[in-house]
Amino acid sequence: MEEELKVVPMSLMVIGEHHIGKSCLISQVLEGGYKESVHSTLVNGVDFDIKRFLWDRRIVNLTTFEVWNNGYSNKTIDTFCKTRHPPLCFICYDCKTMKHFDNVGNCFSLVNKHFTLNQIHLVGLRYDTIEGDIHISPLIGAQKAAELNIAFHLTSAKTREGISDIVTLFHRAREDVVDKFDSSTIAKNKENVIKMKTQARNVCMLN
Repeated sequence: MEEELKVVPMSLMVIGEHHIGKSCLISQVLEGGYKESVHSTLVNGVDFDIKRFLWDRRIVNLTTFEVWNNGYSNKTIDTFCKTRHPPLCFICYDCKTMKHFDNVGNCFSLVNKHFTLNQIHLVGLRYDTIEGDIHISPLIGAQKAAELNIAFHLTSAKTREGISDIVTLFHRAREDVVDKFDSSTIAKNKENVIKMKTQARNVCMLN
């Protein structure tokens, strides 16, 4: 008889301006490949992507929540975080555009109350262009992360630069989620056994 695989829910939040490569980053992390063309985030500024994959005899049901329209999505962010409890948040900006970088502080203020500082990561995207196209230097990005007291990463979905660090973060978060799920399942099973024994004793006393 085949063992029934347990389904473990997991969530991930990615926030930043639109059309900066957030979906390409997630594609690299989850699928290990770069896509020249991915679907654009929905017009209202939020997008959900659900993927299922096998890991250590478990099916991980991952919901990725991408946000770019901060004003519209404030309540949506609150609801998602309170119900899904994502273990990671990536605040993203495009290394080529100062406008996107200027919005990092706003993004941080939206998610800070839902995450600990070590769960939030500032991620510079598209760090694969020629030097003249890079408007936000690595130093500026690192200084902003230090100001917010969060970790900083430079990445390129096209060349895979820095992707391994993001993958490592994802794997660690996944392990924690699975461990908590297993512990919760064991606790519930013990509780059910106690209830069954109590019910059995009550039946015996009535007889």
